[in-house]
Parts: sequence; structure tokens; C-alpha cells
Amino acid sequence: MIQVRHQLFTWIVDEALTPYMKAMAAYAGVNLILPADAWSCYPNLTPDLIDEWVVPYIQRLQGNLYPHGIYCSVPCGDYCEERLEKFDKQTLWRCFDAQTRGAGAPWRSWPWGAGRTIPSRPWPSTST
Repeated sequence: MIQVRHQLFTWIVDEALTPYMKAMAAYAGVNLILPADAWSCYPNLTPDLIDEWVVPYIQRLQGNLYPHGIYCSVPCGDYCEERLEKFDKQTLWRCFDAQTRGAGAPWRSWPWGAGRTIPSRPWPSTST
């Protein structure tokens, strides 16, 4: 059953999201897409679930769009623990790791600020 779910997620990325976002680029001139994914955060999903079900498909979508000059960065893996006594440093760092992979670029510091590192690959250009 897990394999069927992965096939469904692959189909969604390849056959629904990628063509839709390519159409946005073609008709609206969009070359930077930041789709929201507020549900893919902790504690809604565990870091293990984020690693298995969110990050690989974000990276697949990024890989599908990048050759077309479209940069896609998906916020995922936010650590949203509201109770201080339940705070877990290791879970926080695993969420940061997921955020980095979902962003498609390494970050030197978090949150956004002066210590931010430029993406490891050049931003795509829409010029021909």
C-alpha cells in the first residue's frame, strides 16, 4: 500500500503540479514559486514523515521545474511546539534540516537575516 501512495505522490508532482507551475511561468511570467505547505510542520508531521513524504517530493518538483528556469522553494518542517516542557532540541534541528532541503539551498543561519547564504546553485534565468 505504501508503494501505491508513493506512486500517487509522484503522479501529483509530475502530472499535476509541474505542468500547472510551468503554465504559470508561461502565461504569467513567474520564475519563482513559493507554494505554502503549512501542514507539513511539526507536530502535524513527525520529522520521519517529513523526510519520507514531504522533502522527496519537494525536491522532485524542484528538479522538474529548474530546467525550465523556474525556482521553487517550499516552506516545510517548521517546528511549532507550543509547550516549553515538550521542546526537543534534536527534533528542532531535524526540522531545520528539512527546511533546508525544502528550500533547495543551504542556509547559514535561521531565521532569515544577515547570515543567510546565497543558494548553492545560480538562480534560473528566464532570459533567452
